[in-house]
Amino acid sequence: MNLINLAQEIGIIPQKVAGTNGGEYAASCPRCGGKDRFRIWPNEKKKNCVGSYWCRQCEIRGDSIQFCIDFFGLDFKEAAEKANATIPTKHSFFNSRATIQHVFTPVEIKPPPTKWIEKASSVIAKAHEQIWQETEILDYLKQRGLPEEVVKKCKIGWIPKDIFYDRIDWGLEEIEGKKNKLWIPRGILIPGFDPPNSDENVAKLEDVVRAKVRRTEWKKGDKRGKYIIISGSMNGLSIIGNTDMEVMVVVESELDAYAVHHATKDFAFAVAVGSVQNNPDHATDYLAKTKKHLLISYDNDDDGTGKKLFEKWKMLYPHAKPYPTPIGKDIGEAIKQGFDIRSWLLKFNPVKERSRYDDDKLLIDRLYKLDEDDFYPPWCDAIAKYKQKIPMQAHTSPVLTNRLRYGLKKMLDFFDLVEREKATNTKTDNMNFEWSKSVSSLINWFEKNEKFLPMQAFNLSEYEKVTDAKRFYSRIKHDINSEPNKFRTQFLQNKLEKLKILVENAR
Repeated sequence: MNLINLAQEIGIIPQKVAGTNGGEYAASCPRCGGKDRFRIWPNEKKKNCVGSYWCRQCEIRGDSIQFCIDFFGLDFKEAAEKANATIPTKHSFFNSRATIQHVFTPVEIKPPPTKWIEKASSVIAKAHEQIWQETEILDYLKQRGLPEEVVKKCKIGWIPKDIFYDRIDWGLEEIEGKKNKLWIPRGILIPGFDPPNSDENVAKLEDVVRAKVRRTEWKKGDKRGKYIIISGSMNGLSIIGNTDMEVMVVVESELDAYAVHHATKDFAFAVAVGSVQNNPDHATDYLAKTKKHLLISYDNDDDGTGKKLFEKWKMLYPHAKPYPTPIGKDIGEAIKQGFDIRSWLLKFNPVKERSRYDDDKLLIDRLYKLDEDDFYPPWCDAIAKYKQKIPMQAHTSPVLTNRLRYGLKKMLDFFDLVEREKATNTKTDNMNFEWSKSVSSLINWFEKNEKFLPMQAFNLSEYEKVTDAKRFYSRIKHDINSEPNKFRTQFLQNKLEKLKILVENAR
């Protein structure tokens, strides 16, 4: 069963649109519903099977095996059988990866109570006011890539001493056998918002859903962790930045996530897991599956704990790439040591890829704005051929091939050069410009021998064919009767010389 049959089985009807990779088919996406955005290449050979797919809207992609996993809900072994794939028995992930993917269930997100949001908002507001008096803390944050503008936008605060509240006052249930106090320790207060702060605006306190404190007095061996989650906070992972961006960077701490957001908000967003043990929730699971670039910037721990974070995400999302900082324990320490994380992450910036699509669309627009009647016959033929190869629907198709892009750009750039040259000549010496003696002689010859000129398609030279003789002569007459300029002189001399040789040789 090939990928077209599998697609039809789930209710979509692919239509062939190109011959790329043995045949390219388009259909609506079964995941996001995007019309004509889903592409299938049923004959493309992959490592273990034949066929691949990709949605240009939600970015879901994979081979025939992954298609069966995504849309039939099968585990790896079942998907491989349905896709008629051949998997070596020694394949280590045949059991392990499939089992993990099959068993893994994203965390169900539970928002905090309304009372909790009210109380947390008040605490965050006071802590945010307090931090502006703590020059040492502000300097510490700045060294780790969080200048004052980030502190302000993200409402980062300072808790000067341990605070205890009644859980009931925060809308939380009492815990049997406990003192039922909500503890907020001394340290840097890091709030989390939903939706995440993804633009230049200051975060809104009413959107707070999480709060965490980085204990400044924490030491190795402490029974309590360095980061304390405020009881009642929404579970799941912290998403920081604009999730429309193509690069997803997974880090451990929220402070590192804010630093990544500040440095790369124009092309990336960050996800803070908080702990290696935490699993993705439904939101982060969807983002991890659909983003093309998934970078796991785990901490460089001596005990190798950070690498376990990458191993887990790699098992869940095969396209994940390890991306720890080359210096320092984590992103914050790397920045403190002078490391430029923006340049470091720019290599995964998809702007170049997007601009290639945009450049191709621009080239296609320029092509279809050309009026063939405004050009000389050989160029008319060239324009017609490019329009035949690149239909208007190419706006929604893959980027042009390198050969097509190079030839089309070269032709369009030449036309632009001609237009600029015409404009320049018109503004300068064209007022007194006259045909040269050689061109005048050729014009006289043309006018005297017009009745002897071939009227059927003919080869003007070895490399230049005139398919529409009437249009070709019409263009020559138009230029003869128009005001002379440098470009017309070159064109007339070139064409008339070849035409004269052709006619005289035929006599």
